[in-house]
Amino acid sequence: MMLKAIELAKMQKRVSVTEIDKYSKKKIQVYHGEVPKILERYMREHDWNTFLDIGCGDGVLLHSLYRIGMLNGRVCRAVDLSRTRIDRAALVNPFAHFNVDDACNLKTIKNSVIDFATSMQVIEHVESDEKSVAEISRVLRPGGIAYIETIFKKTWAWYFYKCNGKHVLEPNHVREYTEDDQLVPILERYGLEIVEAHKELLRFSLIDVIGHKTRLIRDTSTGIINVLRRVKVPIPGYYNWKIICIKKS
Repeated sequence: MMLKAIELAKMQKRVSVTEIDKYSKKKIQVYHGEVPKILERYMREHDWNTFLDIGCGDGVLLHSLYRIGMLNGRVCRAVDLSRTRIDRAALVNPFAHFNVDDACNLKTIKNSVIDFATSMQVIEHVESDEKSVAEISRVLRPGGIAYIETIFKKTWAWYFYKCNGKHVLEPNHVREYTEDDQLVPILERYGLEIVEAHKELLRFSLIDVIGHKTRLIRDTSTGIINVLRRVKVPIPGYYNWKIICIKKS
């Protein structure tokens, strides 16, 4: 019985990875050059050498950070569950070290080796937010910083997609937080002290949407197209929840 359960779990994970790769091939991300202000501020104000982007996608954040000089001379690592996205990210960001890995089980990252970790719009996708938080804590050095960004929504928020019978912002969202207590106690349980947190009304760029849908626009980080990208449409009831944590010693 135990062996059957293990094999079933492995099969479900293979199916999950396959679905993620299918989604990754369908939805190509746009390199926009934007860095969250709170993230940039903490990266500039603190000393750090090793960086890890968990769930790096197509390498959009790495591309943006490199453009403003934040990754120069640093050891930069990135992981994603999708081989498709890892391959795209590596082409655009040859300075970084990439691995296919699971945000809930970072097999390629040792204990306490990372100074600064980011998890942007990832934790709402994973099977277990607690496992993901535990892994962030495990790989961070004492005093290390984590930037976690996720979706927060009001109970009346609405969008077109559905997952498990609920309206969601993306069809593969496993959860969308509606209360602070759904995440904050998990962070505290694993020794991640919140030092700053903000919720900002979620806005999306029409230029990015066109890029996602048509694949004709891959880079909006420079020129007039970057100016046009600044025109954004709010999604009522949806927020970007931006959290800075420090791992307790």
